[in-house]
Amino acid sequence: TKTPPLIAANLAMVEKQVVLSDRLREFAHLFWPGPLTIVAPIKEGSSLSPAVVREDGTVAIRVTSHLVARTLSEELNVPLVATSANVAGEETCYDITHVQNQFQTRHLQPDFYLDDGVLEKRLPSTIVAEKEGKIVVLRQGELVIPESYVA
Repeated sequence: TKTPPLIAANLAMVEKQVVLSDRLREFAHLFWPGPLTIVAPIKEGSSLSPAVVREDGTVAIRVTSHLVARTLSEELNVPLVATSANVAGEETCYDITHVQNQFQTRHLQPDFYLDDGVLEKRLPSTIVAEKEGKIVVLRQGELVIPESYVA
């Protein structure tokens, strides 16, 4: 099963939940807040729901540059699930009307819509992990990581 990614308010919040190597922490300092998602192992005693933890004991997490989302995470003092707003397999939504139209005939409905206006059309975040001491790009997205940083 595909687990949803998380967004956090800041690096300190991330480090309460996951173990970041020195290399991944360096990436976080360079590219957060921004479109970089890091896959890292959860910390022992993490308060994260098992629903967001992958079978290998890791989670995908980032510090978003979206001010409203980051503020929500900060005020609630927890990372938030950050899935796309569109129905799986449907086109990406950039405004609330488009989202509502996609869910109009669905049995399951969102509990709440937060309309922050029309979103900028962007690529998804770049996802990285560390394997055997090297940074590996799992999904190329908006952030292009200089070759000198990756395996």
